[in-house]
Amino acid sequence: QISGKSFEEVLQDHLTGCAQSVASSPEPSENMVSTQETQNETLEPDATNMSVNAPELVVVEHIVRSEAPGSQFNAPFRLRQFSGKQPCPSHEVDFDTWRHSVELILQDPSLSDLQRSRRILDSLVPPAANVVRPLSPQASPSAYLELLNSAFGTVEDGNELFPKFLNTFQDAGEKPSQYLHRLQTALTKALKRGGVVASEADRHLLRQFCRGCWDNALLADLQLGRRRDNPPSFTELLLQLRVEEDKQMSHLARLKPPTLKKTSKPPKPFAKVSEPTPSTNQAAKNRPKPWYCFQCGEDGHIVSACSNDPNPSLVAYKRNHIYTNPKNDSFPKSQPL
Repeated sequence: QISGKSFEEVLQDHLTGCAQSVASSPEPSENMVSTQETQNETLEPDATNMSVNAPELVVVEHIVRSEAPGSQFNAPFRLRQFSGKQPCPSHEVDFDTWRHSVELILQDPSLSDLQRSRRILDSLVPPAANVVRPLSPQASPSAYLELLNSAFGTVEDGNELFPKFLNTFQDAGEKPSQYLHRLQTALTKALKRGGVVASEADRHLLRQFCRGCWDNALLADLQLGRRRDNPPSFTELLLQLRVEEDKQMSHLARLKPPTLKKTSKPPKPFAKVSEPTPSTNQAAKNRPKPWYCFQCGEDGHIVSACSNDPNPSLVAYKRNHIYTNPKNDSFPKSQPL
């Protein structure tokens, strides 16, 4: 404000002067030091101009800090928790997933071994944290991973994991894309344990998918059987499967008939036939049986099954004595006509 120039012009003049002085004399000398001290004394504001120049000084400081290389930093990357519990809790990850994240930290050149070990320790909770407790704080990340691999890693070698991969087939109701995910997981385990050569991984994946997939129409549409010599990568094959599954779902949605509204009342249910209860069976047992024949008067049968000669006197005798006096059941079994 005193010189009548703008802030940008004043700043540009001083920066140009600094650049010229550095270019002309790489090594500092006594004259340059005295010149810089004189310039600093000239630029140093007095007490009367402090209130006027204070905002400009703040702006200069902000510009220098924003352009400094140290201001550019990456956001801290933290590993998810791992405990080694079975089954795996919902807020944690399994060992294979956790181990894959650790590999990303090991490949980060901006981190030291001490920082890598610290992040590994921060992600561990018991019982996994108890496994690495005997190690010293100065232990390398490889020492931590060696103990954790022995405790929670896969103990099967590649010769055992590869046959498991070959015996993995599509389950009932499982989408082809989900089946491919399971195959890729099994193949990755065999690959890490030396059961599969990395250059042959895509060929084995496509071959097993064609063997284990039950959707022959899908295999024919994508012509996967003809691509065994030049197999696609996992990501390419996965994308093709998802696109084909989406087409099939859209086709089924168009073929689905519309839902008809119910206009008629549902039929009434049939009347339930009651089964005989124990009391009913007991009443049937207590019913009186036929005592005598109304034709011959003999016991044990009725008229419709009688082949004897009629005996009216015996019939009349039983009717008069038994029906009128049931307790007196003594009577002759035959009476003369």
